[in-house]
Amino acid sequence: MVKEVFTSMITVVVLMGSLVACGGVDKYESGTGQQIASNDLDSESTTTDAEPESTTTDAEPESTTTDAEPEGIIADAEPETKDIEAPDLTIISKHPTIDCLNGVFDKFVNVFGMYVVATPEAPESFVNHSAGVLAQYLDNDEDGYVDNQKVLDFLVEANRVVPLWSQSDSESFFEDTDRGALCEERVTFGASMFLNDRWALGGIETSGDWDTNLEEIWHIITWGWDHVYPVDFGVMRGNSQIGEAMDAARGGQFQDPPETYPEEAWYKYYDPTCEYACQIYEYFYWILMANIGALDPQYTDKCERSKPEWYVCTKEELQQVDPKAYDLLNNQGFKLPTRIPNGLYRESSGRETLPSAESQDLRGTQEIDACKLIGPDGALSLAHERPIHRLNTVGSIKTVVLFADFANVSANESTEDIFSIISPGAENFFRDQSYGRLSLSLFPHHEWLRLSGPTSIYRDALTSYTGHRDWIQEAMNLADDSVDFSDTDAVLVVSPPNAGDIPYGPALMGWSAAYADDGSLNADGRYIANAVTSGADLTYWGDLWYPHEMGHSLGLPDLYGATISGRAGFTRPFSLMDDIGSTAPGYMGYSRWILKWLDDSQIACINGNTTVALTPIETHGGLKIALVPFDQTRALVIESRRKIGYDIALEREGAVVYIVDTENGFGGGSGEGPMEVLNNAQALLPNESLTYENVTITVQEANLTGDIIQIEIND
Repeated sequence: MVKEVFTSMITVVVLMGSLVACGGVDKYESGTGQQIASNDLDSESTTTDAEPESTTTDAEPESTTTDAEPEGIIADAEPETKDIEAPDLTIISKHPTIDCLNGVFDKFVNVFGMYVVATPEAPESFVNHSAGVLAQYLDNDEDGYVDNQKVLDFLVEANRVVPLWSQSDSESFFEDTDRGALCEERVTFGASMFLNDRWALGGIETSGDWDTNLEEIWHIITWGWDHVYPVDFGVMRGNSQIGEAMDAARGGQFQDPPETYPEEAWYKYYDPTCEYACQIYEYFYWILMANIGALDPQYTDKCERSKPEWYVCTKEELQQVDPKAYDLLNNQGFKLPTRIPNGLYRESSGRETLPSAESQDLRGTQEIDACKLIGPDGALSLAHERPIHRLNTVGSIKTVVLFADFANVSANESTEDIFSIISPGAENFFRDQSYGRLSLSLFPHHEWLRLSGPTSIYRDALTSYTGHRDWIQEAMNLADDSVDFSDTDAVLVVSPPNAGDIPYGPALMGWSAAYADDGSLNADGRYIANAVTSGADLTYWGDLWYPHEMGHSLGLPDLYGATISGRAGFTRPFSLMDDIGSTAPGYMGYSRWILKWLDDSQIACINGNTTVALTPIETHGGLKIALVPFDQTRALVIESRRKIGYDIALEREGAVVYIVDTENGFGGGSGEGPMEVLNNAQALLPNESLTYENVTITVQEANLTGDIIQIEIND
């Protein structure tokens, strides 16, 4: 959804702008240096400055063109292509020429001369993804050459950037910077990716979720098409082919959105702040998404959810329903995108990578069901079949966050300050680890609730299920008049960190409605089987504390408390289910598979001698793990780990080999653990090998894209 419109006079380099509302999230008022934030009903799409930047003083300004491009460009003329090296999308820490961006942003990626810029809290996985989407929009066939150099040149000359930040960061940015000069006078944004938007890391085709990058980054690029090809894609009323097509789609030419569209209209955008030019930006986005297949219901429910505004889901439907738009996109020689960006630029188009799971000629393998381990019933398990009372592992999870202090200890910090320790770090972690398949949403109730007893009662309650449940239920009862729990999946009760008598915060694992009786939490007719309380250690562990505890809510056991001599944990430095503060806290590959974040096609089930090429577990796509089952409850697992994302501090990269035993205990000091990393918990390097029982693992080769592993099974 378009959220902002820059209106500006463009010279060769200098850009002076005032921002007009178009969708209602951010408004920049010329001359004030202030940005006003408001909420928008479409939460997946946040700020889009969405740019009809061509203007005069009247309501119907003429389309501005660059000096290099007079109006009436021949559509089928082949754009000039410069011999520019394909970007490597490396993240750097400073912008090389625009100093006022440095400090606010600390991550920059050069994409054919345009920059993706990100604030410190933006995960590198988000930065890489947005850079990949931008690169794929500009070089859609991924041959290393920009598809339309003229459009890119215009955007680069105007210092067009793609910002990744929070809404509060975007609001505070529009202040005097760079010794009094407004930084936004030196760069143009056009749209924003907010960190709480929808991110389908790895692409919508594999994640099954919508990716707001597809919309916002295309809005940013649209400005170039508007200015370079004003006769075809210009945003001024009555002056372009796309305007004529949109008028047909809306059932008439409306400067402002009408209260009711004609019955025959198929594009119905009602936001009253989005005038004609803004409507074209939105329309261009919709027709392109339909044309490249991004709205196809086989991938996501985006088209179904968008029916009040737009219901044309596929290229075939576009041709039938909107022939003017179809002709403009497909039959006039413009090199527009034809493939859905997934953020994995050139990983499958010319870049040297390890073979995918599907392309490997894997010998010595068997049907995947032979590797789906079974285990005893319980609240926590590494069996492939997940415990029935735990949270869903794909889709959306709604967690209500309550804040409760004690009769003898009052909180000395605001709920907002304490919540910032948890969020958005927790949401970002699950989005990254699940490759976009799990979306955690935290709903904080910002009020300190006063529990009835002193801390000593609640400290003792940590040792029993009933006591812990009653603590959480008391907090829920206190909030019930103000909080609707009817659609809540989980509850988090945050204690003030200054309550030292509450040393830690565990997870509560109860029963769902069919088994609840009087043993589970309940409110507003909803039984809630999964909850967590925090303790004084929250400030020590930081934003990875809740992902550890929520790991239990997903059914994963603890991996610390090893009985192995000289080791405190079964897997550390790998997995925060062992040590939250470890150098590679990302979940193990096996855990991601049983949580349905990896597909069966990404797993090699081995029963004979073979060689496999594994891609790093931190990245999308490819073959991720190889399993050698010993029996129905025990297997040897191999995965590839690299210094990427949450594992950036990993000291020794390579192939990680470990044992999964579903009959072992939960860890946490309760005996032999359900998972144990071999080789003294170190990754194997090239030419290194280990033998466990009758299986020998040897690393033949390793590079940035993963490890090639030889597996030998001795009779």
